[in-house]
Amino acid sequence: MNITNSADAYATTLKLTVGGYRNNSDASLVNLGSTGTYWSSSVSGTNALYLNFDASSVSPAYSQYRAYGFSVRCVKD
Repeated sequence: MNITNSADAYATTLKLTVGGYRNNSDASLVNLGSTGTYWSSSVSGTNALYLNFDASSVSPAYSQYRAYGFSVRCVKD
């Protein structure tokens, strides 16, 4: 499977949507409908890795402060 944008992400069995995220400082919704941002299970102190994608690109392993309200999808091994 080759996921390179938000259309590819939604076409998978997992159905990753472009739900944006909740800002940690004022609780506003950011990029709703244009960006998908999902936490991984990799944590380092107050940060964790996350996946971010939009209509044209995918960024699979950025680190961010865990107070942000990113989406979570549970996956059974």
